[in-house]
Amino acid sequence: MLVAFVTCRRVTTDFKNFTELLMDAVKGGSQQDLAKVIGITPSRLNRALQQGDYPLNALNCLRLAKAKGYAPSLVLRLAGKMELAELIEHLYGKVDPTMTLQERAHVTRWRQLGAELQRRIEAVLELLPPAPPPAPR
Repeated sequence: MLVAFVTCRRVTTDFKNFTELLMDAVKGGSQQDLAKVIGITPSRLNRALQQGDYPLNALNCLRLAKAKGYAPSLVLRLAGKMELAELIEHLYGKVDPTMTLQERAHVTRWRQLGAELQRRIEAVLELLPPAPPPAPR
């Protein structure tokens, strides 16, 4: 399962542009590693980071979304591929970009459970203490 290979983290939608998204994607790794994962050369990635040139095609964008746990439509929109982002959202629904891949996997699994098992899990969840408020951004 992909979740095991991706750092699950919340993804902000506050990126001003594609370059900011790429800078976030490089955090915690190297430009060379990221370039390899998304299928471009390190020099193309460097150009995108330094000059704001967006040499990524749709496949590169989707690889980036998969590798870093970003919502695919968010990556595509920031890369200027609005029509493709809208088509994906139309076909598969909008993804909450604040959810991690692990959270999305939990929702998918939850929907596969029967109503009785869902009720039992909800009863257990009710016994847990409330979660602390989220940290301010």
